[in-house]
Amino acid sequence: MPPSAPSGTAEYADYKSVDGKLLGFEKWGSNWEPSLGEVLQPFELTVYPSTDRPATLDDE
Repeated sequence: MPPSAPSGTAEYADYKSVDGKLLGFEKWGSNWEPSLGEVLQPFELTVYPSTDRPATLDDE
């Protein structure tokens, strides 16, 4: 059986200004992280399947 992912909670808040700019906040554990964003079109993103093995330092 593969190892389980870390558990915990995550929170997020996303905002859009009247001129279309995007602002997001993500909280993992006790720290909030801000980010600026832009809308992506579906063709601009490629998602690959993961492997069945856990990542190692050799993967970097």
